[in-house]
Amino acid sequence: MYRISNLLKTVILCITVAYAGKPVDMKTLYLNKGCSSCHGLYGEGIGDAPQLRGKPADLLAQRLKNLKNGKTRTPFGTVMITFAQSMSDTEIDNMAVWLSGLKKPKENEIKERYELDNFFDNTGDGSS
Repeated sequence: MYRISNLLKTVILCITVAYAGKPVDMKTLYLNKGCSSCHGLYGEGIGDAPQLRGKPADLLAQRLKNLKNGKTRTPFGTVMITFAQSMSDTEIDNMAVWLSGLKKPKENEIKERYELDNFFDNTGDGSS
């Protein structure tokens, strides 16, 4: 029984160490944190939410770190404070680099993601 217990502990420790340092895919983090809800699937910005795609990484990282510390320049920015506080400094730096490297998607990619007119029928749902 003692050997099985130690073996189990060793296996759990190995798994924990193997995954603890594993970098998170920034696209997955962007989607899981809900960034795309306001900033768009491609970081293009929607409404008052600014475009993030292609901005300098150091600027994005500094803005996110300011938000994480509760500093914002606009009333809209208060929404971002909670999101930024949920990220580690490493995630912020990696996200900034990822966002700065995003390119404008090809036209057919946008249509595939945003144009669902043929898929949904809004007849009778009260939409305009």
